[in-house]
Amino acid sequence: MNLTHSTKSPAGMKGIAQAAQTGPEPGAFRSTTVLVQLRRGICGIEMPRRMRKRQGAVRKTPLPITESVAEPMEQTKIAQLIDREAIRDCLYRYCRGIDRADEAALRSAYWPDAHDNHGAYCGPAEGFIEFALGVFKAGPRNIHQITNILIEFISSSEAAVESYFTALQRAPDQDGDVRQTLLCGRYCDLFHKREAEWRIAERTVVYDWIEEQLPPAGVEAERFGPRRPIGAPHPDDPVYRFGKRRIPSRHDPSEASNDTAASAEETEGPDNFAMLQRSRRKTAR
Repeated sequence: MNLTHSTKSPAGMKGIAQAAQTGPEPGAFRSTTVLVQLRRGICGIEMPRRMRKRQGAVRKTPLPITESVAEPMEQTKIAQLIDREAIRDCLYRYCRGIDRADEAALRSAYWPDAHDNHGAYCGPAEGFIEFALGVFKAGPRNIHQITNILIEFISSSEAAVESYFTALQRAPDQDGDVRQTLLCGRYCDLFHKREAEWRIAERTVVYDWIEEQLPPAGVEAERFGPRRPIGAPHPDDPVYRFGKRRIPSRHDPSEASNDTAASAEETEGPDNFAMLQRSRRKTAR
């Protein structure tokens, strides 16, 4: 098909219309003028406006989100996540301070001007710390566990924190008899953030459950049998070895204990198994 006819003549107009419908013959040359005229709508053939707009359009790629355009709300959420973890860590330090009679850990949980309403004691936290160290460092065994920690931020530097606790304590009663007490309750705390650090500013202990029990008979070391090491106050508890980057090893003679039962734990083979079996039979009786 010849597309070189003038567009002003009837033949040229007819050829353009036919070319628009059937396409050019193989090898035929389509002039720039014809293409432009086809786009403009010669002989009543007009390309839709939508199609004309799409031709030659450049697809825009969305710009990546950078820190400069990040939502302030997202930054606040990240800061609160960091603060929540710091508050939890403070609660866990308190438990270690009480159970291990660790003065440094216990003091690190309170601000110096903190107030503590702790059952029979109500006053400055300093007084409670001295009382707790005097009682728990003497030997009674204690276990404190924290659960269900609910943190509500009052401001960027204040938080109301409710945390459930379960405590198993052993101590002499008023008659001097050793009693074992199961306590469940909640620590209702007001936390303050000072110089990027969260600590307890005010604490009220709420008691929800108490159960007094008779402690098991016999010497504690015999009840544990070969299950060693047994938890101990600071600094004798094994956890403090990790703090000093000293990990106990059965291959290190310097870590060997003079205690007979502890030495039995280090013994491999049938002897250690036999000792465990004897301990189980004694417990069953």
